[in-house]
Amino acid sequence: MPDQTSAPMRARAERWFSVAVATRVNSVLSVFFEKLARQEDSFSAVQAVESAWREAAGQGEESGFQLESIPLLERLKEKAISLENSASAAVAAAVDAALLVSSYHRDGNSRVAEVMASALAVALEFDRHGIAAPEGYASWLSFEALGHADLANIVFGEGARLDPGDSFEIRFKSGEESMNYRNSIKAWLRDVR
Repeated sequence: MPDQTSAPMRARAERWFSVAVATRVNSVLSVFFEKLARQEDSFSAVQAVESAWREAAGQGEESGFQLESIPLLERLKEKAISLENSASAAVAAAVDAALLVSSYHRDGNSRVAEVMASALAVALEFDRHGIAAPEGYASWLSFEALGHADLANIVFGEGARLDPGDSFEIRFKSGEESMNYRNSIKAWLRDVR
């Protein structure tokens, strides 16, 4: 018989992991929309992920905001694709990650595999377009996959600290690593007029 006391902790770990993975790729959104449309277009996706972190940190229930974000995120994905830029597919995949994070409040499903797939799709697009991988990595795919492994060790490892006040460590780690995407998409879009 499964241990019923560990089920809530497992659910929290899966939620935090999904939000952390989405955070890793979320930084491409502001850069892309600032360059090709309006930076405020990315607000719904950026805030959907930030909202999930606020909730993880025990700062209140965010389900209303996240559910209201879903149609905005769907339109944002369509807009990214309609801009027909070489980075559009990567950005659409990053929007998908935020959309999946917001969808949690529909049914309590953390969508771990789907969020991971969206983040890996972002990495694959960076590789397909020849964007230089972060130093020390053979590819964006290896950077992203190893990042998932590191995050999984933090949230699923024995002795993982998953009280609301402990969310900062994983939030900081995933946010710090998102800067690789931010800096690289800036370079990717530099020559776009």
